[in-house]
Amino acid sequence: MKLHDTLGLKGHFKILGRYSPEDPWVLLREQDNLVVNAGRTMVRNFLSSGSALKLQSFAIGTGTTAPAVSDVGLELPVVYSGSDIYKAYEEFTEDDYRSVTYVGYLSSIEPAATTDITEIGLFTSVGETGGTMLCRATFDVITKTNQLEIRIEYQVSI
Repeated sequence: MKLHDTLGLKGHFKILGRYSPEDPWVLLREQDNLVVNAGRTMVRNFLSSGSALKLQSFAIGTGTTAPAVSDVGLELPVVYSGSDIYKAYEEFTEDDYRSVTYVGYLSSIEPAATTDITEIGLFTSVGETGGTMLCRATFDVITKTNQLEIRIEYQVSI
């Protein structure tokens, strides 16, 4: 049993894609991810001090090093627009008393160049700086082109 399994805080994500708004979403990747030490500390601080930190964004990257609990950011984050790396979630749902799903999108032109995406994470800030990272995952390559729109569903549960 892994340490993060015993703590009860878990993350799971789905990445879906489509080539036009008329197309149905197709599942590209789905897997659990690692909640890092900084993310656990953020949750602990929220519970003990009422910290105002909350999850607001996701980031994608091209890093391939396996996630470690000591990670504080993505290995190789990708700029999706201008100089922005951390993209705000557009919606979230409180699934039940123990989980929340965050939903975000990358339009067909984000990022501008074709990019082989291999990592993803959740963060507490948007724009150029991402604040605290809760969790990170690496996965098999998804080639993001300017024809592919991506929907990310990231579930965090206790």
